[in-house]
Amino acid sequence: MNAAWTVRIVGWLPLPTLGILACTVPPRAPVSRTEQQVPPGEHRTPAAPRNEPGHLHQEAAPNLPELASPDIVLPADRLHERVDGAATLLQTLGCHKLSYWRVETPPADLEVLEFDSPAGARAALDRDSGGDRTAEGPGEERWGNEQCVFFCRGGVYVRLIADDLEHSAALRRLSEQIDRAIVAGSHR
Repeated sequence: MNAAWTVRIVGWLPLPTLGILACTVPPRAPVSRTEQQVPPGEHRTPAAPRNEPGHLHQEAAPNLPELASPDIVLPADRLHERVDGAATLLQTLGCHKLSYWRVETPPADLEVLEFDSPAGARAALDRDSGGDRTAEGPGEERWGNEQCVFFCRGGVYVRLIADDLEHSAALRRLSEQIDRAIVAGSHR
């Protein structure tokens, strides 16, 4: 196998016991932030008010200016546009909003899913992790490896997936900064 290929998490499966699907895919070229943005009025809803739990506050993470405003915000009835077959499951678990950012440093995809309760966020984490947990890291409960960090903080579930394995230390630092921003946002 070509060493440049990496294991990527590519989406949710609607089957109850399979969680997410991981497969081997070739690395993709970085996509610029402008290519990821959705044209105004097409698939974008207004960003969350600054006092809404789960909003990433720039004041809490001053070195995360690119996270001041999500690239995409989807309400519950539009989750299917981003979660590849898991919209019904996420809605059943109480997911009412998904926010997405394309992060440039480290190159990664960030999804913040907001649930009606912490139990819903934990159930979504269980689906992705197979019920496993990682001892150290951000959030109240977490799972991760060299390429991804998933964690829950209250009713917020965060999925941070790097493009490659080269940035695992930066990915962990970013996940901790995101967690601090979520904590600060829940107290405003």
